[in-house]
Amino acid sequence: DGRRTPPPALAAMAASIPLCGPAMLRATARLLQLRPPLVTPCRGRKSRTDPPAKSKAGRIKVPPPVDPEELLVVKQRYLHYRAILDALRAEFKEEVLRKQYEEKVGSLAAERLKQETEEHRMLMAWNDAENARLRKLREERYAREQEEEKQRKLQAAISRERTRAEIT
Repeated sequence: DGRRTPPPALAAMAASIPLCGPAMLRATARLLQLRPPLVTPCRGRKSRTDPPAKSKAGRIKVPPPVDPEELLVVKQRYLHYRAILDALRAEFKEEVLRKQYEEKVGSLAAERLKQETEEHRMLMAWNDAENARLRKLREERYAREQEEEKQRKLQAAISRERTRAEIT
């Protein structure tokens, strides 16, 4: 083992140092020339009751004095402000709800239904016209295919007759 043991006085001094953080751990480890012990550092936040500094340990916190008349005025103004904001909020909410109701049930709903019915009628008319156009193209193609089939059968019959005439 390559570690050296420190003299007893140095070990006692190192043991008296409180372990409070990683820097202190490293310093102690360097002092003892050992590996750092497996101790989690104790750094963190102070609790609510801990004083912010040693010099402020005996201080008693006294809230600043408040003028009762001024406090009454501030409270009244705040209540008035909250009442105005609540009234405005209620007004805007009522307006939004009224518009939603109007869209679902009222005259806007009837107008929208009429508009949708008209749009549906126009789309159905366009669909009927498109179906008629495609039917006409399909019938023309079918007639052309029938004519081509007749021509092919006629050509086949003529070529069969020629081959029979040549054979006999």
